[in-house]
Amino acid sequence: MKKLLSITFAIIITALFTVVNGQDLNEILDQHFSVVGQEKLAEVKTITVYGKIMQIGNEFTFVQKMKNPNKFRMEANIQGQQMIQAFDGENGWYIAPWISPDPQDLTGVQLKQAREQTNIEGDLYNWEEKGHQAEYMGAEDMEGTEVYKIKLTKKEGDEIFYFIDSESYVMLKEARKITVEGNEIEIESFPGNYEMINGIAFPMSIKTNTMGQETEIVFDSVKIDLEFDDSIFVRPVQEETEEEKEEIK
Repeated sequence: MKKLLSITFAIIITALFTVVNGQDLNEILDQHFSVVGQEKLAEVKTITVYGKIMQIGNEFTFVQKMKNPNKFRMEANIQGQQMIQAFDGENGWYIAPWISPDPQDLTGVQLKQAREQTNIEGDLYNWEEKGHQAEYMGAEDMEGTEVYKIKLTKKEGDEIFYFIDSESYVMLKEARKITVEGNEIEIESFPGNYEMINGIAFPMSIKTNTMGQETEIVFDSVKIDLEFDDSIFVRPVQEETEEEKEEIK
């Protein structure tokens, strides 16, 4: 009898905790989405970002273009040479002149990150419809600031932890655990310097740490719904060399 009562009590406590936990999660996310203009962001067709990247003592400029659904392209000027990275909705490719003038396939971590870049509205918005699971992990201190910690488990298994400021309700940190080819990789991002653009809060700087490699990204300007053709995302056709032409003959 005592064992039965213990089980019953445990079920009640679990159910109560789930209701309270779910209520807190919904309230936090509703407030966060309201503050950052999430509904307006979900209606955006394209985003064009101009900025610079600082990494390992080097600085280079870039232009990043995203288009719904699932298209992404970044052009960066690195020591006078243009690097291009893109995702056309199905496949990723890049051109790095110091490696080869011909387009190469994106693979592994680079391909996964490029695919993530195409998700303009983010993983947390409409998480239930996307088949993910979200859980409120409670409040904690982050360098003197109280933050709400939310865990998102994506349907394919990757985990993302979001840290939302308890006062401003903007995102202060995002920590990802992704699995690529059987290896778990942790990526931390720290967005900051938010600005309202067309009713949407954009972080104008992001510091990231990927496997110990630190990078800082600064956005000089963000343009909403500029028009550009889908052809910019398509992998260029590789020109045949003279040797290949001779082989065809």
